[in-house]
Amino acid sequence: MKKLFLSLFLVCLSSQVAFAHQPVLVFENEVQVSDPEVSKAYYSELQGEPQVYRIVSNESFELYANILVPDLEDQRQDFVVIVREKFGDNPPVVYMDGSKFEWTRFFEVFGRDWYFKGPEFRTNLEPGEYELIVSNDGFQGKYALAVGEKEVFGVKEIFGTLKVLPKLKRDFFEVSPAGLLLSPFGAGYVIFTFVLAWIFGFLYRVILRRMAKSKVRRAHKNIGTMDRLFRFVLAVLFFVVAVLTSWNPVLLFISGFCLFEAVFSWCGLNAALGKSTCPL
Repeated sequence: MKKLFLSLFLVCLSSQVAFAHQPVLVFENEVQVSDPEVSKAYYSELQGEPQVYRIVSNESFELYANILVPDLEDQRQDFVVIVREKFGDNPPVVYMDGSKFEWTRFFEVFGRDWYFKGPEFRTNLEPGEYELIVSNDGFQGKYALAVGEKEVFGVKEIFGTLKVLPKLKRDFFEVSPAGLLLSPFGAGYVIFTFVLAWIFGFLYRVILRRMAKSKVRRAHKNIGTMDRLFRFVLAVLFFVVAVLTSWNPVLLFISGFCLFEAVFSWCGLNAALGKSTCPL
C-alpha cells in the first residue's frame, strides 16, 4: 500500500518538478552549499550585508550559477556575484555585475511566477574551498541564486518543495499562495491529496460496513441533503483555508474526506453510531 501511494504521488508531481531547481529559503548571511553540481535555487533578500555561499569540494566540479530577481515594482537588478577562493589573494574566479547586464523577463511554468533573469556563468573548478558572494550598493533587494544543473528530485525533495512554495508565493513574489492552484505542481498536489482521502474513505466505509450488525450501519447512505450540504461547505472551507495559507496537507486531506462524505451520502460516524438522517 505504501508503494502504491508513493507511486501515485510521483506520477502526479514528478513529471512537473523534473525541470525545476530545489527551492531553498535563506535567512542567514552565510550559507553552506552541499553538492554544488545539484540544481538548487536559493531565495533571499539582502538586508544591509552581503551574503556568502560557501562551497567545499574534495573533487573537481563544474559550477553553474545564475542570478534572478522577482518581477516586482522597484525591484533592483544591480546585484554583483563574485566567486573566489576562500584562502589566498588570487583574483576572483568569476565576477558578474548585474548593472552592466540586460536582464530578461521570463515566465517560469513550474511555479507560474515572473522573473527577470540576470547574468549566469559555468566554469570548472579544482578541489578546494570557495566563496560565492552576492552583494550590491547598499546591500538591499530580493534575489534568487540558481546553483548547479544536475536535477535530483526524489520524494524527500518533493515534500521539501511543498513546504517552501507557499512561503515563496507570499513573501518573495508577494502574491497569494492560492496561485499555486494554477501551477502543474499545485494541481498535482491537490489531486494526490484528494485521491488519498477518497481511498481512505472507501476503505473506512468497507471496514465499518463489514463489521456492522444492523441494517442501519450497513446502509449505503446514511446522511440526508442538509448533512451533505454541511459537509460540502466544510470541504470548501478547509480547502480555502489551506490554499490561502500554508497548503497544509492535513487540511487538504480533511477537505477531500468531507467531499467524499458529501458525494456518497455516507458518514463514518453515523455508521458507527447506527444513525441515519436520510430515508433508507
